[in-house]
Amino acid sequence: MIIFINNWSHEIVKGSTLKQALLVFGAEPPYAILVNEVFLPQSEYEHFVLTPNDRIEVISAIQGG
Repeated sequence: MIIFINNWSHEIVKGSTLKQALLVFGAEPPYAILVNEVFLPQSEYEHFVLTPNDRIEVISAIQGG
């Protein structure tokens, strides 16, 4: 099934969780995640099952000053 991460399409196995998709994408913490424009707490990553055409935004922390 196709999902979108930061506006790029990715093919993942049906029934994949958000955590599994983030591993495929190569996301490295710290980051915040929005699925279909809704913020999800880290405690839900492992249990949130994705559906076709879900849109995931990975927002990385920027350091500096």
